Amino acid sequence: MPETKQTPPLPQQPDQVGIVVRDMDKAVQYYTTVLGLGPFRRFEFTLPDGIMRGKKISLKLKLAFTTLGALELELIEAPPGDNIYREFLDAKGEGLHHLGYHVSDIDSHLASLKQKGVGILFSGKTERVSFAYMDTAEPGGVIFELIQRK
Repeated sequence: MPETKQTPPLPQQPDQVGIVVRDMDKAVQYYTTVLGLGPFRRFEFTLPDGIMRGKKISLKLKLAFTTLGALELELIEAPPGDNIYREFLDAKGEGLHHLGYHVSDIDSHLASLKQKGVGILFSGKTERVSFAYMDTAEPGGVIFELIQRK
C-alpha cells in the first residue's frame, strides 16, 4: 500500500491579519494617529487573473501594510463589484476579514484541505506570491488565507 504524504498543519500563529475598510485614507489616519501604528506601506494592486469561486475576475485593490512585531497588518479597501472583500463589507461592515498563514507548499495544503471538504473562495498568483482564501468562515466566522512567497 503506497504511503500518502501528510500535509503539515498550519503554523501555530498567523503571520497576517487582514482588515477590510471602506476608506483607506481614513483607516490609515485612524490607525496611525489614534493607535500609533505604522508607518504603513501603501499601494494600489491590480490582479488581472484572480479566481473567485471558480470564476475568473480582475480586481484592483488599495492596500496598506504595517508590522506589529512579527505580525503583518493588512488593510484592504474593498472596490465596488463582485469580490470577497465587498461581500464582507456589505454583510458585516468594516473589520477583521482574514488570518493569513505563510506556507512553503501552498499546493499541498490546498489538496489536503480539498480532501477535507474545504473549498477556495478566492485565489491568485503574482510574480512574488501565490495566495488562496479558504472557505472557512462558516464554522467560526473567520476566513483563513494561505500565502506562499516566491
